[in-house]
Amino acid sequence: MPKAISADSIAKIRSQFDAGKLTPSQVYSQLEGYGYKYAGWAGGVADANTIAGASALTYMQNTAKELGKSLTDAQITKIKYGMAEGYLDALKTQADKQGYASGASDADAGVPGACV
Repeated sequence: MPKAISADSIAKIRSQFDAGKLTPSQVYSQLEGYGYKYAGWAGGVADANTIAGASALTYMQNTAKELGKSLTDAQITKIKYGMAEGYLDALKTQADKQGYASGASDADAGVPGACV
């Protein structure tokens, strides 16, 4: 069962992430520990260590190629960091509204594809 996470806890994770002390994978791992299902899926993308994660990265790269562009490793890394930032921002917004974020309502946090 997902656990509520306080706005302060989210802010601490975000602060560590912004300071370069946490990678996207580590952010997702911490949030998955609270029972946040989306974090598990996103962690698979960050690490490319699940079928879903590897498929998402392949799809992104193939889509870019179809548009006549190729993504560098640096660009892919930037996208992964942007995903983690966006997720933390969405959870912060949810926590600011109700005092906590709940992994049970990832979809309500405004995270696309989070209702898995």
